Amino acid sequence: RVDAGGTPSTGTGPTTDANPGTAAGNYIYTESSSCYGQVAILESPCIDLGGSPNPVFSFSYFMDGDAMGRLHVDIFVNGAWMEDLIAPKVGDQGASWLNDNVSLAAFTGNVVKIRFRGITGNSFTSDIALDDIQIGGVLPVELLDFNASYENTGRVKIDWSTKNEVSNDFFTVERSVDG
Repeated sequence: RVDAGGTPSTGTGPTTDANPGTAAGNYIYTESSSCYGQVAILESPCIDLGGSPNPVFSFSYFMDGDAMGRLHVDIFVNGAWMEDLIAPKVGDQGASWLNDNVSLAAFTGNVVKIRFRGITGNSFTSDIALDDIQIGGVLPVELLDFNASYENTGRVKIDWSTKNEVSNDFFTVERSVDG
């Protein structure tokens, strides 16, 4: 389910999203009321890590409740699911959003899928919420520094340095009047 402002059950689930941290923001969650011991799956589309020197998968999770179940993160690579890419999150993790960052560097050069498996506990107090699911570092250029300065000639001077570039022949710089 997608929610904003808190899950229907008390004593479990968040009251705000992880980012920006307001009751108006959305997150996804498992509703465990009358769904004890059930598996919910959220699966990504294919993600090409072909030109990514150091891809990182990050997400926020909220697992507060006396009967909390388990959250597993799996990866599909080379035609098969590899379960538990990281150690499963098990039991009550507290009444706040937590973050995890997972290196996918071992899978560089592959097309992968990411799968969350949320398994509800034995009571309604096992809602599991997710937010801010991202894959970073998949761009072919990793910037170290970027500076722009206005010069007396009426021009803007732009300087940057990169940590690495993969299959990159040129940069396109665009201008905007409103940022």
